[in-house]
Amino acid sequence: AKYLSIVGNTKNKSKKYIFALGKTFYYTNKFDQAKVYLEKLPEISAANYLLSKIYASEFEYNKTKEYLFKAANVKPIYWIKPKVDNSFKNFLLNPEFVSYIENKGIP
Repeated sequence: AKYLSIVGNTKNKSKKYIFALGKTFYYTNKFDQAKVYLEKLPEISAANYLLSKIYASEFEYNKTKEYLFKAANVKPIYWIKPKVDNSFKNFLLNPEFVSYIENKGIP
């Protein structure tokens, strides 16, 4: 309900509106619809982080890393969040992924 009220109070087609729609679809588990909106916002790190969470839930390893890198490149906090975010629990069993986030995407 909180996100729907944000959507209702923003202007159509603004970045804030698009992000609110993507976030709403994400939190209602409509990931395919969320991707449509969030992928329109490559400059917004929170959108990229949500996309990395979606791809993690779909076991898309490379896409997860790609969007995590985009998010964390702008806001380094996103290198830390996956360590405690349930969305990444399966990838955290993979030593390569753990190394990826610990080395901040640098091989």
